[in-house]
Amino acid sequence: MKRALLIFLLTLPLLSRASHIVGGEFELIFISGNTYRLNLILYFDEVHGNPGAKDLNGLNVRIFRKSDDFIMQSVFLPFVSQENVAYSQMECSIGELVTSKLIYSTLITLSSAEFNHPSGYYIAWERCCRNYDINNIFSQDPGLGSIYAGQTFYLEIPPVVMNGQPFINSSPRLFPPLSDYACVNKPYYVDFGGTDDDGDSLVYSLTTPLNTKTADALPPPIFPSTTSFPRPRPYPLVNWRTDLGYDAEHMMGGSPDLEISDEGFLTVTPTSDGLFVFAVKCEEFRNGVKIGETRRDFQMLSVICKTSAAPIIKGKKLDDASFTYVNNMNVVFPPNLPANERCIQIEVSDTDVNNDFDNFTEKIKIKAKAIGNKANLNEVILPAVKNATLTQANGKVIFTICFDECPLKPNTPYQIDIIAADDACALPLLSTLRVTVTVQTPPNAPATFINPNPDLIAALEEGSAKVTWPINVVDADGDTLTVTYLTDGFLLDTLGMELELDYNNAPLGLVNGSLSWDPVCDGFNFAARQNFIIKMVADDKDFCSYNKADTARFNLTLTPPPNADPVIYTDLIPDQTLKTIDGGTARIFEKIEFNVYGHDDDVGYPITLKGFGVGYHLIDFNMTFPDATGSNNIESHFSWPLECDVFDLDKKDKFKIRFIVEDKNNKCKIYQADTVEVNYKILPPLNASPEISIQNLHPETSIALNEAAIFTGQEILLNLKGTDADENPLDNIKIELIDVSGNVSANGYSFESVTGQKEINSPFKWQPDCSVFANSNYENNYEFTFRVFDDRCFTNLADTVILKLNVKDYTSTDKDFLPASAITPNQDHKND
Repeated sequence: MKRALLIFLLTLPLLSRASHIVGGEFELIFISGNTYRLNLILYFDEVHGNPGAKDLNGLNVRIFRKSDDFIMQSVFLPFVSQENVAYSQMECSIGELVTSKLIYSTLITLSSAEFNHPSGYYIAWERCCRNYDINNIFSQDPGLGSIYAGQTFYLEIPPVVMNGQPFINSSPRLFPPLSDYACVNKPYYVDFGGTDDDGDSLVYSLTTPLNTKTADALPPPIFPSTTSFPRPRPYPLVNWRTDLGYDAEHMMGGSPDLEISDEGFLTVTPTSDGLFVFAVKCEEFRNGVKIGETRRDFQMLSVICKTSAAPIIKGKKLDDASFTYVNNMNVVFPPNLPANERCIQIEVSDTDVNNDFDNFTEKIKIKAKAIGNKANLNEVILPAVKNATLTQANGKVIFTICFDECPLKPNTPYQIDIIAADDACALPLLSTLRVTVTVQTPPNAPATFINPNPDLIAALEEGSAKVTWPINVVDADGDTLTVTYLTDGFLLDTLGMELELDYNNAPLGLVNGSLSWDPVCDGFNFAARQNFIIKMVADDKDFCSYNKADTARFNLTLTPPPNADPVIYTDLIPDQTLKTIDGGTARIFEKIEFNVYGHDDDVGYPITLKGFGVGYHLIDFNMTFPDATGSNNIESHFSWPLECDVFDLDKKDKFKIRFIVEDKNNKCKIYQADTVEVNYKILPPLNASPEISIQNLHPETSIALNEAAIFTGQEILLNLKGTDADENPLDNIKIELIDVSGNVSANGYSFESVTGQKEINSPFKWQPDCSVFANSNYENNYEFTFRVFDDRCFTNLADTVILKLNVKDYTSTDKDFLPASAITPNQDHKND
């Protein structure tokens, strides 16, 4: 395959945008509480990448909310480590493929108060650019104005709180990277699957890789910031080379093309050499619901390799003359066969040893895989030596494979693939012999319950005499028996039960015993339950331990003595059978009162009556309901004065009160009671708005509609009157002057705020002088705003009144005044 020769004569900022990205992904790992470790793994092309493009100073990522792409958190990921990705077979290494793994990591906190949106969140980081010589997408130098290809690293995560409970989750991780190249016209395979710490289901699919929003090496910083951060969704996709026949359905043009199974097994048979990029989407499911998604981008190198042949594997039975089985083989082993006779032999050869090279060798090895079963058989049926070296002189090797005396499933044939692998580059070539194995086991009679058979159902009245039931188990083959029991959540001795099993005084294949129950009246606590199930399990030590154990059950019930259930009701409604009552609404300052009654038909046995607040205590809100005790008929009075100071209606305005009548004649503590619940919604109090008015107290001053025109020196004398109509309770009201406006400050007036109930008064007095004028302006308008307000809780109201005054100076009368020309102080009152 041709490779472009890149000459790096650019400046460092341009170098940082150079071709280098192979792929990578995010990991988010739960640590404890709300602490998580966030990892970003980046795979770097050491052959075509520029070392200056490595972000060794760390990088900035962001966490966004999926519902609206809101930025939840910006995270700095320090650079942690770098290591080379190793080949599966180091002897197959080539200079064209050298990949390093860079890890960035830090601890972060995902607060339960913030990361609780049900739609979840996503983490992103953008980086440009991918290699410029990729065959199946446009990935060119953006500096030349061409079609660029960057990578957006992307991870979706669920909230840390779901349905009010902590939701603990780690993203899938430990994906193995592609460490090998593919060969043209040869099958390529790799397990590309990950692991999940929480045991969630992982489903894999191929998808188009994400591009970056721009060709910048990193997203451009937003002024005045000098730090680059990724941007929110949507992210563009890379551009497939459709002109060459590549798209999301034909990523490599292989035959067959690139595919991935639901379990993450990646396969392809390339038909041309080149460098190909692809993306794998891994979706995470819990209880059938998708909770997360991670993406892994990577690239695959396909090269023209030398022609080689897969190994040849054949099989034969021990008494066969030659190896005649190819691809498939069936064997049947009768019971009680010696271990060295439950075997087959396989022969492995490889035609590659016949090539023209002197001293050519071919390394081969075998492994075993159970079909439809996860059993690891390599150390069970294969010989100790599982590999060999074939030469021109010795081109075959024989292995003996022996099978266990017990099949993988009882009385069921099973299949095993014997796989032979050579050391071809880049991946071993495989050949398979599928062996269908039938191992016949000796017949065996299972353990069987004689008593009880199959179940025993019994009811005992409290205080009755002790009862004993026999237990008998038999095995027709005389095998050793084991009998165990399991209860549905109780201990036998805490309820007066006793189990005895005798293994010593009976022949093999027989166990006798008994179960006893003495329900002593009031000796044990039966308040929580009256039904008890004991499951007995009997198993024999049969060959291969394949027979199912036999089971029997004791289904025991405690019945109370005749006793009538108590009944509870209220006088709120006529229907005494209704157990949930809507009391409606009530307002603060009102009082809620009603009676609750308890009744029991049993004569002479006490009953009690109590009340509870559901989610609160009665005393917290001034509720009173005295406990009552008596027989036959009892009652108690509920009283609730709705006082203002105990409520915060913004936090709680709905109340449920639960009343319970209990039968104190609960023999053996069997609980008998009846309940009724009453619901109320509390509203703010009604409130009459206070009113304020102005009364003129100066007879020489005219005031109409709270407006007056006066001259300097003229006195204003008013009374501000506030009234409030509320009676129960009386509100406190207050009159105050809240604003004075005018072109010049109003000086010299007198007014005092007054507080009281029902009706209050406060005088206002002012005699303006010339200080109210300025700048040769001898007229000014003033507004005095008075307010009265009450203190009724939740609904406090107010009223205002405005006094408008026009203040003028007197008009001058000395226009024609002429002063005397002489003074005659002779006491004649003329020109004195």
